[in-house]
Amino acid sequence: MASPDRMTPDPEIPTVATYERTVRASAERVWENVLDWEHLPWLHADAFQTIQCEGAGRWGWRARVSLARPPHPEIAIELLVDREASRYVTRTTEGAGAGTEIWTEVTPQGDAETGIRVAFLVPGIAPEHRDGVGQGYVSLYTTLWDEDEDMMRERQRALDDGALARPPSGRDPVALGPVEALRLPHEVIAHGRRYRVVRAGEGLHAHPTACPHLGGPLAQTDLRDGAVTCPWHGYTFDLETGRERGGRPCRMIDRPAVVVEAGEARLEFDT
Repeated sequence: MASPDRMTPDPEIPTVATYERTVRASAERVWENVLDWEHLPWLHADAFQTIQCEGAGRWGWRARVSLARPPHPEIAIELLVDREASRYVTRTTEGAGAGTEIWTEVTPQGDAETGIRVAFLVPGIAPEHRDGVGQGYVSLYTTLWDEDEDMMRERQRALDDGALARPPSGRDPVALGPVEALRLPHEVIAHGRRYRVVRAGEGLHAHPTACPHLGGPLAQTDLRDGAVTCPWHGYTFDLETGRERGGRPCRMIDRPAVVVEAGEARLEFDT
């Protein structure tokens, strides 16, 4: 039996389809995305329901994944990276589709574009059904890469804008105007950063619109029980404390206070 760490395609497994595209993101963002197992059930909720990581590192990751389609079958996946060859393989090691190998070549095409070529190797498929199976994989991966591309581009914007850098000290208050005129949620740019003002309970709170984890779009999320949840990775931040409610080691530290005096609202920053 072949080694699970084998980094060449199995010649005995037929290729049912290939898929090529140019991703509008740098190779750095692509490789970062490849190693990011956490986003699967959040960004790709139509394909994956849950994921439980069993090991991860620069070499790749292994995890047990339940699929979104009923009855939500569980499969085991390993993703192994060969950076020297600029490629990686995603293998299904248990469950439906066990033995499937998906090989992806990554080719930088400048500072903000990357070429992707994906080969789908699926065992046990009768020759007359290979085209249909291949079309299914191509359709799925088109959607997955569309979603990944949007995330990578948004993350790059957050990095370029400095939204993930440590907030500077000594920032002056920023006026929001009459509190009665605020239409909540209210977005404001203050000291070069974008914040959203919301009402939670009896008070007003402000939070950055970029998730402190990897820059996810918190402005697109609903406020629930005094917290916001990132749509990319499911990190949920309590607006009162800044803590991540799931216990993950990430904290929202850039939370200006919303102060109301004489009917006027303003943002006040920690000194």
